[in-house]
Amino acid sequence: QASAQQRRPGQWAEVLFEQHEGRPGGQRAGRTRRARRQAAAEAAAEAFSEQQEQMRDQLRDLREQKRDLERDLRDVEREKRDIEFSQKVGKLDAEQQKSLKALNERHATLQKQVSEMQKKYASQEQEVQKKRAEQQKIAEQKQQELVARVGTNFASTLCDYGASLRELKDSEFVSLQLSTHGRDSQDIYWVFKKTDINQCVSGKINASALLKKANYYQY
Repeated sequence: QASAQQRRPGQWAEVLFEQHEGRPGGQRAGRTRRARRQAAAEAAAEAFSEQQEQMRDQLRDLREQKRDLERDLRDVEREKRDIEFSQKVGKLDAEQQKSLKALNERHATLQKQVSEMQKKYASQEQEVQKKRAEQQKIAEQKQQELVARVGTNFASTLCDYGASLRELKDSEFVSLQLSTHGRDSQDIYWVFKKTDINQCVSGKINASALLKKANYYQY
């Protein structure tokens, strides 16, 4: 086990990365790049959220319109049944015949409108699901890229500054934890052997090889 300070991989990662960017102008540039990436990510997330909200509102409006048409159709069908029942027990007068004709026409119109609305609603619902699936795929891809980038950067940092871990025994380890957020949030860990870090510091292996030697877990 590492010392109490070394058990906190998040702190180690932050300190080591700051050192890496501490070359002339590097720290400020690094912070600027991080701020820009964060701002761009937040803007993209906000734009997607607004688009999703707009599509949900449209779907809600279509659902309400569909419900209204279906209710009107049921009302017309009920009126039709009443007149048709009267027709079975006796002859309809001129006014009833006129009402029945108007109801038949209204019924046909409503049936057509309901059918069109159902198609429109189904199409919009499919589009919402498609957009949601696309965004989920993009989010998963970005998360995979983030995980790969963090692991690569941390391995490089260990190779560059691993010599500063003098207090860590060769039998101990350095670990890094990355917590992701979202619907499928998880904790990701990289565990590096101190002996492997020493090999990278001495140039016997490179950062890529060090990363491959690390144990990788996700929960």
